Parts: sequence; C-alpha cells; structure tokens
Amino acid sequence: MSGLAEYVHLFEDPKDTPPKPIFETKEERRARRRKEKEELLAYKIEQGIATWAPAENPTATTDPYKTLFVARINYETSESKLRREFEQFGKITKLILVHDPNGKPRGYAFIEYQHKENMSG
Repeated sequence: MSGLAEYVHLFEDPKDTPPKPIFETKEERRARRRKEKEELLAYKIEQGIATWAPAENPTATTDPYKTLFVARINYETSESKLRREFEQFGKITKLILVHDPNGKPRGYAFIEYQHKENMSG
C-alpha cells in the first residue's frame, strides 16, 4: 500500500476536531432581528402599561363624551380666540391647546363642554 496510508497516523482525530462555525443566512438574520424587535416592542409595551397612570395626567379631560377634538388649527391661534369661537355653542369646561415640549403649538386642541348636547352645533 502506498500513497496516503503511511500518513494516516498524522491526521487529526475527528473527536478532537472543533465544530464548524455556524454562519447565519440572510433569512435567519432577518428572522432573528424581527424576533428581537418584537421582543423589544413587547417589553416597551409592558413597561408603558406598568407606568401608565391616566389619573395623574393634568391635561386629560374628565369626560370623553363631552370632549370635542379640533384639528388643523393655525399655529398662531390662541386659546382665547379658540374659546371665543367655540363658546357660542355652549359653556366650555376645559380647553386644551396642545403644545410640543418646546412650547410650540401642535395644531390641534381638545374642548370639553359642560353638556354633551353643546358639542353638536
């Protein structure tokens, strides 16, 4: 016998061979990233639910059935002008013109009337 037979004793033992590194395919990487994003989103939702305290929100209205949502308000419109325009329909309990953290108006408001019937004008 000639050839490789004399070198067989120099070969590495298959038991001592380290396992082949496993590489991710594109599909596996996408699935892994999607799963990580879903887990992170689920965690954030759980944390948000745990820390959510609607009773502590000072700008929340007391009754949603008496609250009117007004959108597309000009950014220069003031609360007094908005109150003057909508008070003709009935007594306003609370008017909230929404602003961003920098104090700039967001362009929408919540108007809470004293009676539900006042909202339809």
